[in-house]
This record gives sequence, structure tokens and C-alpha cells, in this order.
Amino acid sequence: MRELRYSSARLRAAAREGRRPMPQEVRRTVAVHSLARIDPRGGTVGALAAVEERRARQVTRWQEGLLRAGLLPDLEIEPGRHRHGARWHG
Repeated sequence: MRELRYSSARLRAAAREGRRPMPQEVRRTVAVHSLARIDPRGGTVGALAAVEERRARQVTRWQEGLLRAGLLPDLEIEPGRHRHGARWHG
């Protein structure tokens, strides 16, 4: 990664000479240990949210089947949760 920075020595020299300071190129290295959002199966938040959504869909289908069969006349189906809720409600 490259950045342009003003060192204090360059700022002082530019002020002494009455000119604009010239930025200095600084190279930084970054070590990436995981690619968070590229693989949806690998991230913990995404994976947990997908499992919760799958379970919620299965329960809803099961409850709807029981309602249609007339086995549970007074069943209340919970509203669905969005996947972003898994981030906060683990």
C-alpha cells in the first residue's frame, strides 16, 4: 500500500525555503489473514445468519403445513427476521 505523507522535516524545510512542502511516499505492508466477505460460507456472521434463515424458513413451512391440515387452528406465525439481525442478536 502506498501513501503520501508530509514528514515534519519536510514541513520545516518548506517553511524555511518559503515553498509548498513535497509529500514523501510511504510504503506500508498489510497482512490479510482472511477474506471476510468474498466466500459467504466462510464468514461467521454470514454463516450464522444463513443457518438462522434456513431454520426459520423450515419452521414456517412446517407451521403452514399444520395450519393447512387443520391440526393447529390457533397457531401464530412469527414475523421473519432479516439476516442483518444476526449481527446484533447472535
